[in-house]
Amino acid sequence: MARELVLCYRKLIDNSSKGRWERLLYDAAYEEYHMQVQYFDTEGKWDRYSDLLLAVNGAEKLPFLVSGAINGYLQQLNGRVPDVVNNVGKYFLRFSQYQFEIIDAHRSKQSTFRIAVSFFTDPLLWLDTISNYLLLQPLGDENCLTHLFELRPYVNIHSVKEC
Repeated sequence: MARELVLCYRKLIDNSSKGRWERLLYDAAYEEYHMQVQYFDTEGKWDRYSDLLLAVNGAEKLPFLVSGAINGYLQQLNGRVPDVVNNVGKYFLRFSQYQFEIIDAHRSKQSTFRIAVSFFTDPLLWLDTISNYLLLQPLGDENCLTHLFELRPYVNIHSVKEC
């Protein structure tokens, strides 16, 4: 029996990220973080994001506030999940939802800034599992095209529903 599933791909981005798109997103997010953190800590008491979260009421809103700076970069993906390809090397996963996360940050050291973007795929039909490969079909695909892809690090089955 086929099952409907949603996958989640968590993309980590930090100072060591090399891709042009990742660097632009990283720089935009840090610049926005640097501006927003001043609102929550006007006196500059807390350098680390983790300390700010513990000490300042409302600081948990920072990821949401910073995420506005990366929306344009996510739109450049045209709804395609980055980095994850099928067995013939084609991008096939589509997303319409994402979650932005600040993992680590320092007020004055951009090199410590570490973020993640979790991409949640549009629903897929899970047709079969072959070794460590999933055979999937996009939900509503009239052409019945399937995609075989190998599970890889940072790809997780987010939800499953019996059809």
